Amino acid sequence: MIDKTRLITPFLMLTAGTIASIIMYVRNFDLNTMLWTLLIVLIIFYVLGDIARYLYASVKPRIIPSGQLSRLVEEARRNGDLTENAEGENDGSVEELDATDTISDEEGYSEEELGENAEADASGSEASASE
Repeated sequence: MIDKTRLITPFLMLTAGTIASIIMYVRNFDLNTMLWTLLIVLIIFYVLGDIARYLYASVKPRIIPSGQLSRLVEEARRNGDLTENAEGENDGSVEELDATDTISDEEGYSEEELGENAEADASGSEASASE
């Protein structure tokens, strides 16, 4: 899958450049002023887009937890939350999980829950290592 977060910067920059160009054309700016203004707008929005991409990339792991899919599937199997197939059997395949849905603020993980899960994983790995 292509990392689409790298497209945030050029999309924001080109959108701002297009809007600035249209406004300057309608207001009859001379060509030299229009080009310098457009260059400044593109540079400013390149920096803003890069900051927005960085912030989104840093928040994304909190929204969609990675590396915990197998644990989540096991919990869903135990709770019986996996979707059943056409025969009415629960085969527990990972294909039934839809990772494209985002988690809303109400459904998301709190900092305490993330800390508790990390502590539980660490204590579980220590217990299995001692056996």
